[in-house]
Amino acid sequence: RNIILIQRPDSVPGAFSFYKDLLMTLKLSRPFASNGKVDAYDTHQIKAALNRLGYYTPHKDSGITGIPDADVFAALKRFQADQGLAQTGRMKPGDETALRLGTAAQNQRGQYIWRTVGNDKVRSSHAALSGTVRDWADAPDPGEDYNCRCWAEQAAYRGVLFIGPLSDLCLVP
Repeated sequence: RNIILIQRPDSVPGAFSFYKDLLMTLKLSRPFASNGKVDAYDTHQIKAALNRLGYYTPHKDSGITGIPDADVFAALKRFQADQGLAQTGRMKPGDETALRLGTAAQNQRGQYIWRTVGNDKVRSSHAALSGTVRDWADAPDPGEDYNCRCWAEQAAYRGVLFIGPLSDLCLVP
């Protein structure tokens, strides 16, 4: 996982407002919490951002959807823990979790493997990308297009192509 820690410039009057406008890429319409009504588009954005950073892997038969599941809230808690934030599994529009998640996802570098659900509803252009190794600098990103359920499988570690979950990676001295 790439962890990007961002320190808010509290010492400069008005800097937080500028900082927030500059870095916020995750725009939520309402609070995101397991015990409340959540917006489907917000859920899709959060899942895609967490997937991009390696925290969330969708179910292979459904891909990234706007339906909240226990895994997205657990992934959000892991992200918050790695960022030194309270591990609530909740997020509000413009809060520190939303700012850091949006910024970290926007700044993700490296490679991934494009994955689809593999059914007849997958766009032909996305089906052609399935299984290919791509760079995060290339567009489009999995899950970015409207109603896209594609996702990224993390593939690179320090320039060495690795196919599989990072938990299976062993580094030999």
